[in-house]
Amino acid sequence: MNQSQSLVHQMFSSPVAQHHLSRELTVLENKSFKEVLKKVIPNQGNIRSHDDDVLEHKGLEDIKIFLEETVNKFVTDIYRPKNNVEFYITQSWLNINKNNMFHHKHYHPNSYLSGVLYLSCTDNDVIQFHNMIHSSILLDLFESKEEDANVFNSGLFSFSIKELDLMIFPSYLEHSVPTNNTNQKRVSLSFNTFVRGEIGSKSSLSQVVLH
Repeated sequence: MNQSQSLVHQMFSSPVAQHHLSRELTVLENKSFKEVLKKVIPNQGNIRSHDDDVLEHKGLEDIKIFLEETVNKFVTDIYRPKNNVEFYITQSWLNINKNNMFHHKHYHPNSYLSGVLYLSCTDNDVIQFHNMIHSSILLDLFESKEEDANVFNSGLFSFSIKELDLMIFPSYLEHSVPTNNTNQKRVSLSFNTFVRGEIGSKSSLSQVVLH
C-alpha cells in the first residue's frame, strides 16, 4: 500500500514565444530582402548575409516596428518589469540554409532576447533548443524513449515552424537547425536586442540608466 503522496514542481522555466505575422510581405519588403541576399558570407554549416543591419534597409520599417513591439509585449507579459524599460533591436541578419546545410548549435552573446522571423521554410521545418544542464548532468547517465519525453528528461526541444512565424527567446538559450535534406531553401531573419531605461534600483545600489 502506497502511504505517501508526491508532487513534482517545475522550476526556473525558460520562455519561448511563437507568433505569426498576420499578413503577406509587401512587394517592397520582398525586394529589400532580395537585395540583402545578393551578398552573403560563409557561416558554420550554412551561409548568412554580409549585412548585419538588415532592418535598417528602406522598406523594412513596418517589419522592424512589428518585431520590436512583439518583443516588448513579450517582456511585459512574461517578465513584468517594475521599471520603465524599452527593448530595441541591435543587429539583424539573414540566415540561408540550402540543401545539406544546417545551423550549428549556438547562443547569442551581448543580447537579452533574440528572435527569428521565417521568410521561407522547408517542409516539416523546425528550430531546436538545447538544455545543456540536463545533457551534461542527467542525460549522459541513461536514455529515455522518445515517446516518454517530458520537460524533465529532455535535453532537446523542437518547435515546428512555418513561413512568417516569429520565435522569441532568451538569448542565452542554445539553439540549432538540423540539416536541410530538401531542395527547398530556408531563409530566416534573426535579430538581437538590448534595453533602454532604468534597470536595478537605487536602494540596492544596483541602478543603471541606459539611454
